[in-house]
Amino acid sequence: MQRTPLTEWHRAAGAKLVDFAGWEMPLSYSGVIDEHETVRRSAGLFDISHMGRIAVEGVGAEAFLQRVVTRNLARMADGSARYALACNEAGGVLDDVVVYRRTAQQFLVVVNASNRPKMLAWFQQQAAQSPQPAGKSGAGGAQIHDLSDAIAMIAVQGPKALGLLESMTKVQDGTRLTGMKRWTVKQAVINGAELLLATTGYTGEPGVELFVDAARATAIWEAVLTAGKPLGVKPIGLGARDTLRLEMGYSLYGHELDDTITPLEAGLDWAVDLEGKEFIGCKALRTQQAAGLSRRMTAFALPDRAVPRQGYRLMHEGQAVGVVTSGNVSPMLQRGIGLGFLPPNLSGLGRTIEVEIRSRTHTATIVPLPFYKGLEGGHA
Repeated sequence: MQRTPLTEWHRAAGAKLVDFAGWEMPLSYSGVIDEHETVRRSAGLFDISHMGRIAVEGVGAEAFLQRVVTRNLARMADGSARYALACNEAGGVLDDVVVYRRTAQQFLVVVNASNRPKMLAWFQQQAAQSPQPAGKSGAGGAQIHDLSDAIAMIAVQGPKALGLLESMTKVQDGTRLTGMKRWTVKQAVINGAELLLATTGYTGEPGVELFVDAARATAIWEAVLTAGKPLGVKPIGLGARDTLRLEMGYSLYGHELDDTITPLEAGLDWAVDLEGKEFIGCKALRTQQAAGLSRRMTAFALPDRAVPRQGYRLMHEGQAVGVVTSGNVSPMLQRGIGLGFLPPNLSGLGRTIEVEIRSRTHTATIVPLPFYKGLEGGHA
């Protein structure tokens, strides 16, 4: 299995380590519920170095990304970030990514751990096939570099995260960390280490994601934990990361997204700019939009703590109409919640369906997202 620069720290701390997409990662330290509640009420640290970090640079960097992701990046200001999707020609999702724009010639793209080899190869292939800018040299004017091994990635998330980091952080141009808008990215220094700091995350709470030299990752991790100890800050594993994102209704690749599911079906219309730009898969998505959807990702909640696990059938009038893609008991709401694809006529808010749990059906109600409103939930 692959390991992050923090793996030995996790092992020494007594974390329960598991195989996640070929990476040895901490599932939990003090327990999923305790860690979940820590992030909602204080702050927690996540080792997310298993994610892929791909640099896209050069005179053709913006034009290249415009062609391979669904968002209109020409509207992005330098020093900002956007959630986007990369699609195949049929409109299926190859991956959901976050694009960080430093300048028009310097971007960083974060991809899912399970998709890192695929996306790196796909980016390189697409760059080689990109049109050559007039008078410029290089593959389409865009160069692709895998920075995943050189740079570690740490998330600090929770309502006390920014206040905790404020005294430790010197942000480029003197900006106060607590004054930075969501989806902003800047150079910063923490504990003497230069790093890239972004006000992004996957929990619905305020916080940052830090891109730091792999050799400095443990020192930064320990410094933040030490400073946060009086606030109850703790390390957080993948178990709580999953329940936190589920409460927000955030999609997870391999569950709500894959290369047979389109962004429109996944309810991510807002992350697809079908007007004003051409990108791989846009023709198929325009066709699907015009024809109408046959299924749509839908959120549902149960009245009790019954657990709607992935793969359980969704029923209506005795007929199977879908399956649960993600489900669990919400630690904050103390009830079962889940996501799944349903026919549009069954996905209206307030409608009821049944979830088949261990051969018994449980009534569930279609509800809006997020299930639980974090302090700063939502994508850019």
